[in-house]
Amino acid sequence: MQACCLCSLRGGALKKTTDDRWVHIICAVAVAEARFVNAVEREPVDVTAVPDTRKSLKCVYCHKTTKQVFGACIQCSRDACSTSFHVTCALLAGVVMKLADWPYLVSVSCHKHKPSPQKAVHPPKEARGASRELSLGQEVIGRNSNGWFYRCTITGIGSQTYYEVNFEDGSYCDNVFPENLLSHDCLRNGAPELGELVVVKTKDGR
Repeated sequence: MQACCLCSLRGGALKKTTDDRWVHIICAVAVAEARFVNAVEREPVDVTAVPDTRKSLKCVYCHKTTKQVFGACIQCSRDACSTSFHVTCALLAGVVMKLADWPYLVSVSCHKHKPSPQKAVHPPKEARGASRELSLGQEVIGRNSNGWFYRCTITGIGSQTYYEVNFEDGSYCDNVFPENLLSHDCLRNGAPELGELVVVKTKDGR
């Protein structure tokens, strides 16, 4: 299975590049310097103009686990926000994307700057599909603890509540367990108020 040269995720809607590699359609649309040589057929894709500065950006999602810098990241469209991520990593994390005007075809809002729910806009058509219902025995692509994605089969289905927390250093986490909010008893008192200061237990115990 081929991997996208802009995000390294294997599979999906891939098109050939002019230098004989592969790229996701959504990655080619969202990365400003990539272009479709044939706009009607959407192939091949010329990615030679993607700058080294974009390739050196660290994805706030996969870099936490892989500690590697690869592909090419996009950044939040909000002025002065430097949050960067691979297109597919952002989509899997629920980052809001919407069509925009030239020169950037896609406007991106990171979790710190995402619009209110009533203003949220769905990503382009090619990026949809993650919200489909799941069933036992279904084959899916899942993210392993090592940060890489693999084909796997659903053997069980359950639900889990997570909270999204913005830290003082500008980073954030969108999968905090209720029991890891040390300053708030979520089981007794429910979810904390939006914007409320909380103390979070981290993986290193601090």
